[in-house]
Amino acid sequence: MSGGRIEFGLGAGWYEQEHLAYGIPFPTNVAERLARLAEQFEVITGMWTTPVGSTFSYAGKYYELGEGPALPKPLQQPTPPLIVGGRGLKKTPALAARFAAEWNVAF
Repeated sequence: MSGGRIEFGLGAGWYEQEHLAYGIPFPTNVAERLARLAEQFEVITGMWTTPVGSTFSYAGKYYELGEGPALPKPLQQPTPPLIVGGRGLKKTPALAARFAAEWNVAF
């Protein structure tokens, strides 16, 4: 239907009940949630940009991935547009500048 076109949006999270319902950790410390978000963007962009035939690994504070093939690849190259969601005044805009094509701020 879309021909492989997507936009990938990710934020640090704000609604604890939703996290609990899906078994996703929800640290009460906003700084930790933002640090996790930064690592998540490092992982997803690393996997998307790893050449076919190569492997991707990652060792961060919160996430660790072994030598994986990082497949399947998105059709959009080098990556689909990334959207950072959040209204923080320092860390969120910095993440958007580093990784995203768009910064989405509610209200």
